[in-house]
Amino acid sequence: EFKAQKFYYNYLIPFYISRNCQITPDFTNEATDLSVGDAWSPAFEQAGGGHSVVVARSEFAEKILAQMQAADELHLESIALPAALAMHGHMLDFKKRGTFIRLAVQHFWRRPIPDFGYRPAKIPLGRWLVEAVISGSFAVGRNSIARWIVSKLPIELVGPAFNSLRKTWKGLSKPTKRKGLAEVEFVETKSDRWAEIREGRSHLEKEV
Repeated sequence: EFKAQKFYYNYLIPFYISRNCQITPDFTNEATDLSVGDAWSPAFEQAGGGHSVVVARSEFAEKILAQMQAADELHLESIALPAALAMHGHMLDFKKRGTFIRLAVQHFWRRPIPDFGYRPAKIPLGRWLVEAVISGSFAVGRNSIARWIVSKLPIELVGPAFNSLRKTWKGLSKPTKRKGLAEVEFVETKSDRWAEIREGRSHLEKEV
């Protein structure tokens, strides 16, 4: 039996991350009644066990959670929104700002890209520079030679090396990735496709 620290396996991300993951801005299943995700907090990691962040967006979802709590099937504690956002700040930045940088670059190279109907009003230059490093690591990881090399290295070597690199990069990039994240404003792109979707939705609501 072989065990390794959880973060050791994260080194595989640059080598196998899908394009869809890089160009989808939704991190929390925003169209659902209920979302559940890992609670990334040092306090919870030290405590061990399983801790999750639960987001209820409708009365229906709140009713289900209340019933489960009453049946002692789960334990719920309220948490302030800023605290919940802070747990996932790096991924929210990756999705809500990084996605649109990657889309812009791919559009420049004439690759077909989706239109999500909105975009950040402004992305700081520093965040573009950070994205150059992030996307650069993905480009290297997609290379078949790089994948072959890393597959031959023992995880006892690659795991600690990657974890050290991860912590260093996190410390260097965190100020830039978190700066202004809570104040990001979005604008609608008002594309023909989204006008069509809104029109279809309004007709559906009238029929219902």
